[in-house]
Amino acid sequence: LMSSDLVAGESLESMHGDLDIEMVGDVLKVGNASIVKSDLVGSNGVIHVIDSLLEPEKPEEPEELEEPETETVLGLAALAAVQEKTILQLANESGAFKMLLRALGVAGLNETLEGEGPFTIFAPTDEALQTWLAERNMSNETFLARPDLEEILKLHV
Repeated sequence: LMSSDLVAGESLESMHGDLDIEMVGDVLKVGNASIVKSDLVGSNGVIHVIDSLLEPEKPEEPEELEEPETETVLGLAALAAVQEKTILQLANESGAFKMLLRALGVAGLNETLEGEGPFTIFAPTDEALQTWLAERNMSNETFLARPDLEEILKLHV
């Protein structure tokens, strides 16, 4: 789904359930995360960069997070111009989604996301994930070992 297809007040279906779309000021939000960069198109789908990890249960309202490094996100936009690459290849080449890609591998979702698609991924940057983990006093290893890791990640697809 392109950002123009995301309508405030509606829900969209992820691999793990519905996600609410809302407009807060001039920021489009999906679940508890703000979309900070949208419509990065690959050969099998589109990536929307978000500022937090989506969770199966609604968390308390987090404090406002800083936007990810502009250079990194803008670099991804340049990569998206080469649409013969899959969305996972684009995410890998950007360097901004190492932890997300590692988690997708641990959860066994890479093969699915390398498929024909089309897929829409709401992708938290490494910076956003590290902030989320720090707020919960959680290490990368603990996060990757969570029994609900696959469910959490499916909310992003």
